[in-house]
Amino acid sequence: MNNKVCMVVYQYYPRDHRVRKEAEALARNGFDVEVICLRKPDEKRRDTVGGVKVLRLPLQLERSGGMLRYAYQYAMFFAMAAFAVSVEHVRRRFGFVHAHSLPDFLVFTAAFPKLTGAKVVLDLHEVMPEIYLSKRGLREKSGMVFRLMVFLEAISEAYADRVITVSDTLGDILVGRGLPREKLTIIFNAPDIEKPLPPVSGGGRKLVYAGTFTEYHDFELVVAAFAQMKSVELDIYGDGSQTESVRRRIAEAGLTNVHFKGWVRPEEMKDVLSKYAGTIAPFGDSEIAKVALGHKVLETPLFGLPVVAADLPGLRAVFDDSCFFYYRAGQTDDFVRAVRSLMSDKDAARDKVLRSQEVIEKRGLTWDKISKRLIELYRKLGNE
Repeated sequence: MNNKVCMVVYQYYPRDHRVRKEAEALARNGFDVEVICLRKPDEKRRDTVGGVKVLRLPLQLERSGGMLRYAYQYAMFFAMAAFAVSVEHVRRRFGFVHAHSLPDFLVFTAAFPKLTGAKVVLDLHEVMPEIYLSKRGLREKSGMVFRLMVFLEAISEAYADRVITVSDTLGDILVGRGLPREKLTIIFNAPDIEKPLPPVSGGGRKLVYAGTFTEYHDFELVVAAFAQMKSVELDIYGDGSQTESVRRRIAEAGLTNVHFKGWVRPEEMKDVLSKYAGTIAPFGDSEIAKVALGHKVLETPLFGLPVVAADLPGLRAVFDDSCFFYYRAGQTDDFVRAVRSLMSDKDAARDKVLRSQEVIEKRGLTWDKISKRLIELYRKLGNE
């Protein structure tokens, strides 16, 4: 079996936690992995991180602009990545090309390696048609652009030898649109934590949000809620497409109890989270949020923090009322009620943490277990 793997991702590496976990898991299990990705001005063109080779292309992530701007950026990265994959394949002869979506059509950067026998894996972190609806604030699944994205998703899946996605909920959507179940593997974006921590006992009246800022997170609700809860503080860590929008909303509201802390490395997160009484998962009621099961929602209970979360199907598929302080998505007053419940009932908060940890353990939603699926997939695919 040819053990050389090329991963392609429209993101910075090693900043994308999922890509890094998958790449390093393969590297630890005997695969020779190279990642082709974006490059910040201060980053090396070629690098080695955690046993993974990195080739960075001279293109940066654009956070602003409309659909045409996104299309231009995706097209530029696709052209550069397809060329880089082909050149590296001549040099190294890849056995696998692993394309991380978004966008789905990055799978076609594997055209030359596939012609010469390489296996192709499409890793759908999200579903582009629902992302489109969420960005545009739409719900109707019959528009021309939505149908085009479903078509691009379908031909990308058909081109790949195997398809990976991040949850059973997303998997059901893909199968419902025609993907053969036997071609699909669920690789949850599970936390890489050796042992759950005891429920937090401190934190006072401070909550934390740690994650990305996207169109399907409802920070308008968060700002409105913390304007009502002057005695509760919130620290915000992370970045994303809506970073400046979140900063602006906080500033315009004049909130002194909400603090923007910026991005922290994953390895620092344990120490950061230990300072807080709980965390929030403020998803809005959009098509993509309904099916979301974020990495942080799995990680924070293992760090001992109770979770206040929007009551949506993607989360409900794993965690019931015994696990989270749920509130109705989009309902500011119900969010405030859930936060106050967490703050006032420490016994309930502790019990929900322990129950969340029990569910995560019972379902095998930790990276040491989930990564075995990835390795098994690669070994089976390599021997076909």
